[in-house]
Amino acid sequence: MNGFQRDNYTCIVYENTKNGSFMIASDLSYNEAFELIRKLEQQAKEQGTYYEDRFTLTFHRKN
Repeated sequence: MNGFQRDNYTCIVYENTKNGSFMIASDLSYNEAFELIRKLEQQAKEQGTYYEDRFTLTFHRKN
């Protein structure tokens, strides 16, 4: 992405379910959000509740 700088953004992590999307963490750096999703996906796999795109993140520009 031309001109895109991750440091200028904050991330929100969501859990997506059949009943909607629910924010589970906000105001994270990209690295923090990515690591949280990785841990949540691993935990879900261990519990047998993993499905693709269960956890997602969005970028929001910092003010």
